[in-house]
Parts: sequence; C-alpha cells; structure tokens
Amino acid sequence: MPPGYTGEISQSGYHVVRAPLHNYNDMVCGILTGGLENVQEAVQTVKKLKIYPWSERSSPKPNKFISMSNAEIDTLPPQGMEYWSRLSAYINNNPVQEPDLFYLGMLTSSGWSSIRLLIYVKGGPTNWIKN
Repeated sequence: MPPGYTGEISQSGYHVVRAPLHNYNDMVCGILTGGLENVQEAVQTVKKLKIYPWSERSSPKPNKFISMSNAEIDTLPPQGMEYWSRLSAYINNNPVQEPDLFYLGMLTSSGWSSIRLLIYVKGGPTNWIKN
C-alpha cells in the first residue's frame, strides 16, 4: 500500500505490504534446495509470484521476470548534475521518513549546503541547484 493509505484492505488471499515510499521495488531470489539440479524449479517458483498495486487487483498486469543470473550491471552512480537531478526527483516524490530527519539535520548543521537546499525545496522545482 502506498504511504498514508487509509482505505479498506482485504487481507484474505493477499500478503499486503505497506510501502514507506512511492519508489518501492521488490526483489525476489529463488532458494535452491537439493543442489544445482533444481535451478529450474526455483525459477518457476519465483515466476509464480504476483506483485501488483492494490488498485489493479481485479485485473493485474502480468509481472515481468528478469533473470539477473550472469547479468552485467553498471552500479556506478550517475555523474555530474544528473546525480543531483535524480536525488531531487526522488526526494520530491517521496514522503520524508521520521528517522531521516535526524540524519538530515546532522548533515545540514555540518555544512552540507546541497542537502540543506534539498530540504528547503522539497516539493519545489527540480532545477533547484541553479538558484
């Protein structure tokens, strides 16, 4: 469920997850039992899992299964202003969590002006760094 959702939730037949953020992802890993000969069984079990928004429960879209086995992934953060643009978009799209306030306060008091600007413009334009 999205942050702050207060509507009715039927738990019958569902495992309901209350997401703390709007940008919420689930990753699933198949556990092998009995050795490598059971890889296909683990893959088929993972593919049976259905994850979808509550609002689409009457006719959910099919899940997309992406196998990360042997996949090459670039995990480096974006460079230059692209990093700050993405961070600003993330902050503006998600509610501030109470535990985060403590750490954000520490960063602003230690002179991290970029973080201070992000806090001040929450909900504002994404071109904040130009101001």
